[in-house]
Amino acid sequence: MYQLREYSDARLRGASVPCTENHNDITSSRDHVPTKALLDPPYPENLPVVKTCRECNSAYARDEEYLAAFLPAVISGSSQPSPKTFPVAAGILDRSPGLRKRLDQARQVQGHLWEEPRMMWMPEAKRVERVVIKNARGHLLFELDRQVVEPPSYVCVVPLCRMAGEQREEFERPSDPLSGWPEVGGKSMQRLLSSECGSGGWITVQHGVYRYAVDEEPKVRVVLREYLGAVVSWAEQ
Repeated sequence: MYQLREYSDARLRGASVPCTENHNDITSSRDHVPTKALLDPPYPENLPVVKTCRECNSAYARDEEYLAAFLPAVISGSSQPSPKTFPVAAGILDRSPGLRKRLDQARQVQGHLWEEPRMMWMPEAKRVERVVIKNARGHLLFELDRQVVEPPSYVCVVPLCRMAGEQREEFERPSDPLSGWPEVGGKSMQRLLSSECGSGGWITVQHGVYRYAVDEEPKVRVVLREYLGAVVSWAEQ
């Protein structure tokens, strides 16, 4: 990824993501957004990094591992995804037979299609949402220097194939980078000058693995492995 330097007012970055505690009151750490568990090695250079507290990192670790393993299992159709294709997920499941068992239980028959069983995977939705919201907060802080304390007003996590035509078009809608005047030296201006947001305002962290778009509303859209789409918004509904 293009390297972005921090020129904005440091007072806008004074709290931890996602617990929003002041850095002066906690033992702070640094966290990548997106979470590295959701990416494939070798990892891209210049991954966005935000400050967080160590307690936050520990609290979210299991949920992040769950999503990092569950999504490849759905895509591959097996709780034993290929180590070559999904090395992170394979490593997690090798270390956690209990998680593998939970994934096996999440794979259920939901009727039949042309006399063949219709297999569906039933995610632990709250765990998925927690990871998505955490990363969305990080994207907002990194891209817009905007710390959101309140819970999001809207969260939607759904496979892209389940989106209807108009819903998918709205989801993929380009962000408008010229809707406001970007702060001089801010990341919005740096993105414009680097042309990294040239693809409809979407920022690609790793091709085919993770991309996101940040809107001023504020709203964050995310696509994981070109399979799962997520929208997290703090705009008034």
